[in-house]
Amino acid sequence: MIDRRTVFILGAGASKPYGFPTGIELNTDIIENYWNNVQNMLAKGGDWAAMLPDKSAVDEFTERLDGHADSIDLLLRLNLKDDQFLRQGKIAIVSSIINAEKGSRFGSQMNPANRTKDWFQAFSKRWLESIKDAGDTTPLFDKIGFITFNYDRSLEYQMHRIFDSRFIDNDRNTRIAELQNYENIYHIHGNIAGLPWQKTFGIPVQSYPIGEFYLSFVFEAIKGIRIIGESEDKTVIERAQDLLSSAQRIFFLGFGYAQDNLNILNIPKCLQTGAEIFGTLGTEMNKRRIDQIKNEFAPFSQKSRGFHLEQLDSKALLERYL
Repeated sequence: MIDRRTVFILGAGASKPYGFPTGIELNTDIIENYWNNVQNMLAKGGDWAAMLPDKSAVDEFTERLDGHADSIDLLLRLNLKDDQFLRQGKIAIVSSIINAEKGSRFGSQMNPANRTKDWFQAFSKRWLESIKDAGDTTPLFDKIGFITFNYDRSLEYQMHRIFDSRFIDNDRNTRIAELQNYENIYHIHGNIAGLPWQKTFGIPVQSYPIGEFYLSFVFEAIKGIRIIGESEDKTVIERAQDLLSSAQRIFFLGFGYAQDNLNILNIPKCLQTGAEIFGTLGTEMNKRRIDQIKNEFAPFSQKSRGFHLEQLDSKALLERYL
């Protein structure tokens, strides 16, 4: 069971086993498939179709992405004052994530290679250890929190999915109500939409089922995407920082440790003395990059109870330390 205040910080690598792209893969997908995605949306017709970019605009966008930026987030950040360009970039992100949702797989539906990296399975096994019998009312959410830099909804989907499958009758209804009222999942850069059962800070959200597609969804979804440098949702960021400052353990899963993302959360300054840090380091990271990351945390690591950044995947890290 998880009996200490534990926060999980999710980067793009945390969603990859379930069929979602990493930052580099998102770039590649947009460069290769943006026009195909727009054509598929145009085929649906309706009033919304007139708001989509034409072929020349898509070509110009993908050429700039291919030649002048390490990521689409960086490209949009450099063009924040160009409203049309910013909107087009958000359409590209949303259409890519929607397509990834259609192909996403969880649990037994995952292919064998990805299933060996199913960190949510390792997390949920430990998380639900405290539930021994039917009717057990042990709170499940008082010791955990999530901060994610991902636009997708795979975390929320899997939480609901496991409650729906594991519990029955009144227990299921009780646990799903508990999930509905749970607020400690913070999407720092926003997300494409809520799920039908969700609320945000107690308010029902604009929602669409995972894997389903509506053209109007695209234009609703871009409202929920936030690029670094845009007006930030201070409520989300402040609550995320408060969550971190009270955490006894922090797990970085599939996280790239980009300086901008650390700065948004005021890491490591906001971490409490004595907290433990655990984090994955991508197998593609070279020694120089690993040393840079460790140096960033050096002042904190000297006053922590434990500091473990390792070249393990997220599942292996959780199985070892959670």
